[in-house]
Amino acid sequence: METKTFPGQNLPGKELFRTVIGSHMWGMDTPDSDHDIMIVYQYPTLRILEGWRIPETMPFRKHENDLGEWEFQFMEIGHLVDLLIKGNCNAIWAVMSPHVITRSVEYDKLRDIVSKNLAASTYWSVRGMAISQLADITKRKGSVSEEKALRSAFRTLQFGINLLDGKGVAFEPAPPTTNRDEIDALLDMIDAAYTRTKLPKSTNALIFREYLGVVRTLDSVRANASVAGSR
Repeated sequence: METKTFPGQNLPGKELFRTVIGSHMWGMDTPDSDHDIMIVYQYPTLRILEGWRIPETMPFRKHENDLGEWEFQFMEIGHLVDLLIKGNCNAIWAVMSPHVITRSVEYDKLRDIVSKNLAASTYWSVRGMAISQLADITKRKGSVSEEKALRSAFRTLQFGINLLDGKGVAFEPAPPTTNRDEIDALLDMIDAAYTRTKLPKSTNALIFREYLGVVRTLDSVRANASVAGSR
């Protein structure tokens, strides 16, 4: 599939994985839906040691082919880890998406760490995301329909409730129709779920930092070995 090759060129480092995000991730895509892809890369460790600034993200790229419209998002592994430590729901979705296009040893290890380190702190990210999606009804009137905004908020809140209730990472689609009263009820439900959750208050940052340290170190070792082998 073309998503495996486009737009991997011009990445500032090694590509670690690609996952499907957006409506296809939730099973809510329609024939008119575009394809949202997250590409996570690793900036070379030697460049970091030389003092170069780590490019945490890159501008979105859009592509169109016979399969439809594609939107590619980019994130450096260190920035992704920072977000995961905070319990950011977008970061969790990027790693735990049920649709993985390309993977690596680094990806498989990170996915395992995330699945075992869910925390109550994700409540704040999920609730904030849902409120932002509801705000799109007026803020992006004309470009985002009220139905789409409500269904997006529904699936986000449902995700958070399941996570806080110890059901893990579940990507359940929103119902075909919903309304503001149902969303308000879900907001009350996620508040209650946060109060009763048995998840730890925050993620184990040390585990994530150790993971990143290993990833950075191994990249440096490989780069040094490559230089030595070329002499």
